[in-house]
Amino acid sequence: MPSVLYTLIAAGDRILVDHTNPRFTGNFRSTAAKLLHKAQNTGKEDTSFNLQGHVFSFRCACDAWFCAVSDEGYGKQMPFVFLKDVADTFAKQFTDVGSLTDSLVKAQFGEKLVAKVDQYSSADDSDKVATAQNNLDDLRVIISDNVNLAVERNMDLNDIADSASSLRDNSGKFARSSRRLKNTLCWADAKLKLIGVLVGLLILYSFVASFCGLNLRYC
Repeated sequence: MPSVLYTLIAAGDRILVDHTNPRFTGNFRSTAAKLLHKAQNTGKEDTSFNLQGHVFSFRCACDAWFCAVSDEGYGKQMPFVFLKDVADTFAKQFTDVGSLTDSLVKAQFGEKLVAKVDQYSSADDSDKVATAQNNLDDLRVIISDNVNLAVERNMDLNDIADSASSLRDNSGKFARSSRRLKNTLCWADAKLKLIGVLVGLLILYSFVASFCGLNLRYC
């Protein structure tokens, strides 16, 4: 079954403690030590390398480096679940990593590291952790979808608000234009009426003047 084959904890290039799963054999320590330098040069907290059917996973936490070697069937997420568990347990016990010696860490943390490897290599416990991880991944997807949906809905609401604001602006402009047009038409109607009155008076004067003279002397 998929298992943790090997694990180590290092401070810089010093391996403080390591453990090989007794059910497996291989030159994991030397290969992991070489890849440790490569992982440190990436500048990433989490990184992994595939080599000859094995996955070498590295995590940098609390000023130390943690490595887990697993077979490809173990997946890419499970090694980091294991490493996080080990790193959290390690951080609770040790604070000043730079002052630690390999003999001290082996004496005080060696058995805990062995227990972690056994736990994550046990069918029951490994399946439980895998199930929990899958549930967490599903929850993360659901949350991400909900956030995206909320963002889309917020964008739609913003579009509606912008449209409403634009409609109000256009309505205001239309009202002002209507008032100006009404005033213009009223003034034009008044001018027409005034011109009509003046023309009527002119016609009346012409008619009367034809009988009474221009100065209306003969009337």
